[in-house]
Amino acid sequence: MNIGFLAAAGLSAVLVPAHIFGGGIEIHLPVLATELAPDIKAVITVVWHAISLILIINTALLVGAAFRKPWGPVAAWIVAAQYAGFVALFVVFGVIRLGNLTQMPQWIGFLLIVVLIGIGLRRATVRQVQA
Repeated sequence: MNIGFLAAAGLSAVLVPAHIFGGGIEIHLPVLATELAPDIKAVITVVWHAISLILIINTALLVGAAFRKPWGPVAAWIVAAQYAGFVALFVVFGVIRLGNLTQMPQWIGFLLIVVLIGIGLRRATVRQVQA
């Protein structure tokens, strides 16, 4: 079992309800309560739920990777790339639009997951070399 991947999966799993319930109340529902056009609200809702699906799928991929599936390291790289992209988006738009990194702290969780995946990838590489 790869502890780095499993720890990353655990943190990713924590982000799922945080996004759905916490973010839903704080962000999604208030946006839907605005006077935006119905088609814009529909797109926002689709994107919101797509992110939920991405978080769930990425969590499942990391769990699979943790249990030494042959595709584990590749899946871990893909999840790391996605989450690193999320980090960049939160940091760039936090600085550009809000002038700080504290109003959108989500980047911290995604960065921690990327670091844990990196630890898992290192362990997977060491085990491959030893085999």
